[in-house]
Amino acid sequence: MDQEDHIKLDLVQTLLESCLSIETIIEAMEDGVCVQNLEGKVTHVNSVFAKMLGLTKEQIIDKTCVEVFAQSKLAIVPELCNNLNFRNGKEKEEIFNQNTSQRLRIRVSPIYDYFDKASSYLIVIRDITDVIQREREMARAEQLALIGELVAGLAHEIRNPLAGIQGAMDILIEKRGKNDLDRPVLENARQEVWRIDAAIRSLLERSRLRAMKLVPSSLAKVTKAAVILAQDQVAAKMNSYIQITYLPSLDPMVIPIDAPQIEDAILNLILNAIEAIDQKGQITVRLLHNTKDGFHQEAVVEVKDNGKGIPSEHLTKIFNPFFSTKPDGTGLGLAAVRRILRAHKGRVEVDSIVGKGSTFKLYLPY
Repeated sequence: MDQEDHIKLDLVQTLLESCLSIETIIEAMEDGVCVQNLEGKVTHVNSVFAKMLGLTKEQIIDKTCVEVFAQSKLAIVPELCNNLNFRNGKEKEEIFNQNTSQRLRIRVSPIYDYFDKASSYLIVIRDITDVIQREREMARAEQLALIGELVAGLAHEIRNPLAGIQGAMDILIEKRGKNDLDRPVLENARQEVWRIDAAIRSLLERSRLRAMKLVPSSLAKVTKAAVILAQDQVAAKMNSYIQITYLPSLDPMVIPIDAPQIEDAILNLILNAIEAIDQKGQITVRLLHNTKDGFHQEAVVEVKDNGKGIPSEHLTKIFNPFFSTKPDGTGLGLAAVRRILRAHKGRVEVDSIVGKGSTFKLYLPY
């Protein structure tokens, strides 16, 4: 073998090592990566890309971009794959899975050779679900903080003159005898002042971000306490035939929680269920176990009613602050429930059918 052959062999070996290095780099990337040649065929793909599409590498290699996405559940990119004679990259965001709302960012970019001509195209898919979720969480936190400041400011402006009105009413009532005709009118007015003050305190309580105190507590006991409070409220109502049934778990479900806050969240859901029922109905509260992602254990509090249900167009809004379908609702109850659950690294979910009722579930890490 002469010197020229040695040089050629070295070049081939270097080229092979370079190709292997590129393959290794592509395979190690966290994003899904796919390379398509000018004939439209896929030449390289990493495992992440194949997994995102629910396919094997063998089902992707030597197929066209359109064919690949057509046989996957992610049939959203053919328009990016067509007319690839562009200079800069094309980008698109789509929802991959409607059930999990997984969001992906897809980008197609040309790869240029030494002569500045497109030799192939690079398709990169990135899962940005967590990024979007963090952005939304930050926006919600800012919104809740702003709402808290607004409510606190309004409460201060209202409660100061309200205290003066209440003091004046007390003086006027004291000056009236028991049989004075004006006394009942004044007492009714004082009751209304108390009602306004109670409403303001309720707004402050629901909008205030309280510090959590996580203590190992029995979720079964906390849930039972909320049920008893709700049953007492039903019993105090006239002409109400609402039955609240509690189905406890044999497991006390001792988990680190802020018991008062979780009790408030459960009670809030039960009270909402009571308001959703027109005089006669059934509410069932039960504790369940759930397995998330195949191995994460969760404790579940389920509140189910056979009330009027929630229209589908409202389901995405009911947890937003100040959104309420009730004439006298503050729209802060369910927002507070979601905030409490997220502070516990849990979540709240709802299913509802108009005319048949709603089911709310609180999920807590177990």
